[in-house]
Amino acid sequence: MEGRQLGLEDGRRLADEAIGRARFAADPAWYEAAVSAVIMCSEVGEPFTADDVWARIPDDLRTREPRALGSVMRSLAERGVIEATGGWRESSRPQAHGRPMRVWRSRVP
Repeated sequence: MEGRQLGLEDGRRLADEAIGRARFAADPAWYEAAVSAVIMCSEVGEPFTADDVWARIPDDLRTREPRALGSVMRSLAERGVIEATGGWRESSRPQAHGRPMRVWRSRVP
C-alpha cells in the first residue's frame, strides 16, 4: 500500500484486523471478566464508558493487551446487547490521558 492513500474501507478493514489481534492477545480470564463487566454496566440502565467497565474488572485480573476491551465492546454491540449513543466523554483514567471515550447504553430491556 506504499504510495497510495488509504480509503475508508481500507481503514475499517485495518481496524477490524487490529481488534481481532487484540482480542486474541488478551488473557482469556480477563476477557470473560470484561464481558461480564460490560453486562453489569448495561444492567445499571445508565449510559456508560469503558472507564466504567474497567472499574468493574477485578483488580487481580490483568491482560497483556488492554486494547482488547474494544473487541469486547464491539462483540457485544454486534450481538445487540449494547449500542453506541453517539456521545463522547473524556476518560478519567490516568493511563487514557483524558482521551474521548464513546458512550454506550444497553439495548436489553
